[in-house]
Amino acid sequence: RMAVPLPRLLAVKFQTNGMPDDEREPKPYANMPTSVAVYVATLSGPEMLYASDIRGATQMNAWVHARSATTPADLATAPSFAQVVRELTALTRTDDILVFHKARYDRNTVLVDTAQRECVDVAKLMGLNSYCTCQEPGARNTFVKCPTFARLCDHFRVSLRDEFTAKGCAKALAECLSAAVLTDSPISVDIAVV
Repeated sequence: RMAVPLPRLLAVKFQTNGMPDDEREPKPYANMPTSVAVYVATLSGPEMLYASDIRGATQMNAWVHARSATTPADLATAPSFAQVVRELTALTRTDDILVFHKARYDRNTVLVDTAQRECVDVAKLMGLNSYCTCQEPGARNTFVKCPTFARLCDHFRVSLRDEFTAKGCAKALAECLSAAVLTDSPISVDIAVV
C-alpha cells in the first residue's frame, strides 16, 4: 500500500514598499511587493522553498524606509513580479496549503491587487487552500482576537529574528506551524480541515 503524502503547509510572507503615507509616499503604488519568502513547515522545523526580491518599487514609505535595509537600487536587478509568480507557482503542488499570518493583507492586498495591476495570472496560487493564523477559528479560540505576529511567535516559543524581512517572518511563521502541529494546538486542528 502506498502512503498518501500529507499536504505541505507553506508559510508565505511578502514585504512591501508600504501603505499610503503622507510623509513619504510609496511608489509607484502602495503595497507593492519588494520580496517574498516561502518556507515549508515540517515536524523537524522550517525548510526554505523559495525566496526572492522583487523588482519594481521606486520608493519606500517612511515606516519601511526607517526599518528596512532594502532600497529601490537593491531591487533594480531582481526578478519581476510576474517572474516570481511563475517560479513560485512551479514549486507548488495542488494539495499545498498557503498559510499567512494576515491573509487579508498578504494574499488579498499584496498578491491579488498586485497581480491585477501588473496583469499577472495568479489563478493557480489562488486555487490552493489557504489558512490565516490571525482570523481562522483556531487562532481566534486560542487568542480571543487576532494576535500580533510577535504574540503568535511568543505563544509557540518561536524566536522572531529579522522581523522586517520576508525570510525572517516566513521562517518564524513556519516554526509556529510546526509547533502547532507538534502540540496539537487548535490551529493545527483548523489546518487539518482546510
